[in-house]
Formats: sequence, structure tokens, C-alpha cells
Amino acid sequence: RTWTTLVENSDYVINVVNNSSIGTAQLIVSGTNNNNGANAYGGAVSFDFTVIPLDINNAEINSVEDLSDLTYTGGEITPRIKVEYGGVDISSDMNFEYNNSTNAGTATVTITSNSENFVINNTNHCLTFTYRIAPRVIDILTDAVDYELTDYTADEPTLDYLTVNGESITSAQYTVEREAVENQNGSWNLRIVVNGNYITADGSQLVFTVHTVTFVDELGNESTMLVKNGALLV
Repeated sequence: RTWTTLVENSDYVINVVNNSSIGTAQLIVSGTNNNNGANAYGGAVSFDFTVIPLDINNAEINSVEDLSDLTYTGGEITPRIKVEYGGVDISSDMNFEYNNSTNAGTATVTITSNSENFVINNTNHCLTFTYRIAPRVIDILTDAVDYELTDYTADEPTLDYLTVNGESITSAQYTVEREAVENQNGSWNLRIVVNGNYITADGSQLVFTVHTVTFVDELGNESTMLVKNGALLV
């Protein structure tokens, strides 16, 4: 028997069909009939094979945006994330869920597949990506800080508002504390303690100390005034 080596695209062609998604695909080898006469090759033969989902557990995940300058704004911060596998961008086949993406600290993106062509074979069947949101720096010497206190003689004083450079800091961002120990003149201090979304220029917790002064008139009546920005408030 004599064996002849056939040349692809001259004696035969190969076509693959239904191979772009999972399921049964087919490889078809067809003769070209290019050689007129006894050595012409015709007909076709096919082979079925199965396309299974691609495990992307080792996919490369990066942010499209610069993550070095993410600072607390009071709103959700959601940088765009890109998922690549083998150099191919498959982000459009992914779902992205952002968690802890408002307050300063570590935010997490949970990535799951929305396509039957990709699976993530790990314990949670998802990929994760983390980034950091930095607290906003407040310079108490140069930034314009304003606040209004009422009931400041009460055990639990009320802060009507707190603004920095005209921007309101919500009540969820701070607590007002009355120091237990009174000063020698009968006055005492209030501390406005701002949470970790704001810090001082040296990285310390942001705390405003508000002083009170107690006066006694000639009849023995006491009155307490608040010292704000160096001025007495009646």
C-alpha cells in the first residue's frame, strides 16, 4: 500500500463549527477536488468534540483607574475593574459587586461570571479585588471649620451642624463628648470626635475641643458660656 501525504488547503480543508461556546462542536475535514483526475480527493469526514467552560480562577484582575489617589468623598467610590485571561479582556462577561466602598478603609470587589462559558472553581466561586480609600485630611489651622452647639450644659450636648470649608459633616461621622472632670473655674470641655473618614495632617484622629466658662454674678447666679473661636457665645 502506498501512503500519500495530503496538503492542507490544497488537497483538503478543515472547518470547525459551533466552537465559540460550551457544548458539542464539530471538526470537518473536506477534500478539495483540486487535482483533476485519479488523484482528486473529495468527500468529507467529521469529528465531534465537547467545549467545556473555562476555569478563570487564575485570571488577572487590575483597575483601569489610578488607585493611588482615592480619598473619602462621602459617596461610593467604584473604580472600573478589568478582568483578563490569557491576555483577553473578559470583563463584559463578569458581574462586579462593590462592598465597603464609601468609608475610608479597605473596599472589596466581588467578581462573578455572568456567562456559561466561564467558571470560577474555588470555594466561593468568585474572584475578589481590594483597594484602599484614604481618609480626608483636615488642616485645623487653615481649613474653615464651623459648628453650632445647643444644650451644651446638658450631659449629652447637641451639635446642630459641623462644616469644613462649607461642606457639611453628617452626624453619623462624629460624636460629642462632655469631659467628666470640670476645670478649676467651674467650666468644662466638650470634645467633638470625628470618625476615621477624616484625619489631621499628621494622621491623628480629628478632635475639636470646645471650652465653656462659668460665671457667677453678684447675686450668686451661675451662667455658662461657650468659647468658640476665641469668642464667648451667650
